[in-house]
Amino acid sequence: MLIKSAIFLAKASTSLIKFLNLGRASSMPGKLALKISPNIIKFFSQAIDIYRSKKRFFITGTNGKSTSTGLLKAICEQEDTEVICNDFGANLVYGVCTCLIENYSFEATMPKDFVIEIDEASLRQVSVDLKTEIIAVTNLFRDQLDRYGEINTTRDLIAEGINKAVKLNPNLTVVLNIDDNKLAAMDEMLDAKNFFYYTVKKLHSIDDSLEEEVNLSRSFLNKPDLELELIEENIGSSNLRVKYQQQSFLLRLNLPGLYNAYNAATAIACAIAAGIDIETIRNGIETYSTKFGRSEKKLIQSKEYQIFLIKNPRGTSEVLRYLKNDRMAEFTFVINDDYADGRDVSWLWDANFEYITDLYQSNPERKAICSGRRAHDMALRLKYAGLNEKQIIIEPKLEKALKASSTEMNNYLLPSYTALLDIEKNR
Repeated sequence: MLIKSAIFLAKASTSLIKFLNLGRASSMPGKLALKISPNIIKFFSQAIDIYRSKKRFFITGTNGKSTSTGLLKAICEQEDTEVICNDFGANLVYGVCTCLIENYSFEATMPKDFVIEIDEASLRQVSVDLKTEIIAVTNLFRDQLDRYGEINTTRDLIAEGINKAVKLNPNLTVVLNIDDNKLAAMDEMLDAKNFFYYTVKKLHSIDDSLEEEVNLSRSFLNKPDLELELIEENIGSSNLRVKYQQQSFLLRLNLPGLYNAYNAATAIACAIAAGIDIETIRNGIETYSTKFGRSEKKLIQSKEYQIFLIKNPRGTSEVLRYLKNDRMAEFTFVINDDYADGRDVSWLWDANFEYITDLYQSNPERKAICSGRRAHDMALRLKYAGLNEKQIIIEPKLEKALKASSTEMNNYLLPSYTALLDIEKNR
């Protein structure tokens, strides 16, 4: 009775938050429900488990969780099944709980399949209550050091979460990106007995700066089960070749960049590990459209923006590496320091903003707009990247910052996570 009351109040709070236009209600309902009934996630696991399925996925890691999750969901939906998914990237415990509540009906059974992205530290909390079949780890890069510490700490948190999940399901499969040397040997820390490894390669014509930056391991301590090759990188899309066992096939990804090739590889590896056929995988990848804040195009205040979430050095550098090729680009950076962003924004100094220095030095009229609570930190970083002070506009208030952007340029909006949520309110 207590659990049903918690669900009812959470659903009511969702309606109220959306009615008052206070946001997407992607976390607060779950927080409320957990306060009333701390074991509510275990209840949902039991409700889902009435209908057993192999298509139950957790995706974690420092980069690429949301896009990998979206791609995998698109694959699963090709089989005309309803899939539980935290689509807007709310991946802490509260967010996971919220998406389960949204998919629960008092009158009907819950969907049996789920694709859920989970924050690296939250995995150890969710995995003890919600039984899954496959856990994928995308990569391990420096991210939110004030919350998790260095990379080894993050790796240990993920390993703890996976080992707890194995206790619930000894047959669980772990999907690992073995190009990341922190993950290549991670299986030695895990109690799982089933592993699926994947790798991504690229033609020599593709910019290799990403590989140089992150020092990807090619030692292949484990032989990859799946190999994906980025054979062509276009503005807004990529052409990929996938090799699995004796099969090889081409597909088009409606996302650009090497980092999105890795996201596609994560989704494809998970799908194959779950027994999904190749044609279904191809259709899912090729029909996927961009997710909330991931190369998403939005009309805001009568101007079109393309939005790229930035939250750590690795992801930010790769976004800027891709966008530097647009000679009509103009950037608006919106940086906050809420808990979900990470209080410490020193990561801005590790991101390669120098990728766009040439764009600004070649056009003195091009503006760089800095907004959010850490607008001044962002402006200082751009100054040290080589931009002229006259090109940098500091406007902490988002609404005014959006008005300052040009109408004749290609506007790129690069927010931190909570800033992305703020942007939704200014549409």
